[in-house]
Amino acid sequence: MNLIACDGQWTTDSSGAVRCTGTLQVVASDQINAGHPGITSAEINELMPYVVLLFATVFVIRVAGKAIK
Repeated sequence: MNLIACDGQWTTDSSGAVRCTGTLQVVASDQINAGHPGITSAEINELMPYVVLLFATVFVIRVAGKAIK
């Protein structure tokens, strides 16, 4: 997948059209991800308990809020 990048700023004109004040460049998605490796399995295993705890906390707060009303 290719993306369009602008080396200037993105602006909109009076008709709502998006314009680039610089030069448009085509950037391949693999160029964007080249310097940023994805999350590893070890990192997923490390973060998962915290994600579950966050969802459980939000659920308990919502249920408690409904029970109080």
